[in-house]
Amino acid sequence: LLGRISPEGFLGGEMQLFPERSNKAVDRLAQEFSLLREQMAEGILEVVNAKMANATLHSFTAVHLPSHIYTRLTNSAILFTV
Repeated sequence: LLGRISPEGFLGGEMQLFPERSNKAVDRLAQEFSLLREQMAEGILEVVNAKMANATLHSFTAVHLPSHIYTRLTNSAILFTV
């Protein structure tokens, strides 16, 4: 949708992608939110990136902070939320 993945070369051509199916699914969502396909795809990407960043931060703090500090951080607004 955003041109970041080549359907022909994904996983060295070992896995087939179906861009038309992705377009159709994102078009349905975009219509629900009165957005263009590209706007919806960018929004989805933002949410995915935020979730991955939050998971990374969460796993890092869980490993590197004492449990009483970790609990305090995770119960506050320090972690990203989406």
